[in-house]
Amino acid sequence: MNNKNFHKQPLSPRVRRHRRQRRLILGGIAVALAALIVAIVFLVRGCAGGASPSDDSSATPSGGSSTSGETTTQTSAAETTTQAPTTTEVPTTEATTAPTVPAAVDDSYFADACFIGDSRTQGLLLYAGPGNATNFTSKGLNISQVFNSKTVKLDNQEYSVNDALGMRQFGKVYIMLGVNELGWTYPQVFVDQYGDLIDRIKETSPDADIFVQSILPVTAARSAKGDHVNNDRIAEYNAMLKDLCREKGAAYLNVQEAVEDENGCLPADATTDGVHLNKTYCLKWLDYLKTHTDAASYIPE
Repeated sequence: MNNKNFHKQPLSPRVRRHRRQRRLILGGIAVALAALIVAIVFLVRGCAGGASPSDDSSATPSGGSSTSGETTTQTSAAETTTQAPTTTEVPTTEATTAPTVPAAVDDSYFADACFIGDSRTQGLLLYAGPGNATNFTSKGLNISQVFNSKTVKLDNQEYSVNDALGMRQFGKVYIMLGVNELGWTYPQVFVDQYGDLIDRIKETSPDADIFVQSILPVTAARSAKGDHVNNDRIAEYNAMLKDLCREKGAAYLNVQEAVEDENGCLPADATTDGVHLNKTYCLKWLDYLKTHTDAASYIPE
């Protein structure tokens, strides 16, 4: 047969179906390969950008588990920089909220002051001052003697504290009485007469700041002797004085905190007799008065 006149015979339906299936399979493979390549490209870009799920979880403040502490060490340099101010803010906050000690006044502040008290206050004025204050103190003075005993000497004349208050005007009056009254049967008598003294000061020096000082404690050994001079009794009297100041609108100064130990007692090295303060502790007492001068802020609420 002549080749030029040769014609291909038509393909059978089976062959055509087989070829069609093969083309479909090859096309599907090509599409799958293309999708795989695209997925690989996106994955590579995602890793290069650092946007992994673990980074997102470390940036989330919630959780409260130990994981948050571990992921903190894996944060980027930019994140560490933004967290640095948080670390340095802690001491700043503490410094802002820390209690401040009031500035101490000098001795000139007491030029218009009067001190009323017993031998303990005598020791304060003797060992620490202030030397420019008026001294209405007396050894063994109690609240009753303020009104009926001539313990004050002015212009070579003797007067009771009550009468002497009427002869001068003061800008400040400091009172510490009570240790000689601890054995009284009726403490309310002490409180009532103390109130009369405050009223007398208001009458004679109406513009004066009145500072009622707490009764100072005694040493643990002195308190344990078993008589009326003990720290439980002193605490009872001080509570009554604080209530009196609330009623009268007078300042209550808890000077005990200037000289007490961790148990609320006078330290053994502060005294030779368990009651009266030595020079070192008198200076502590005076320093306390110098930094507690705003009378209005110490009126009990």
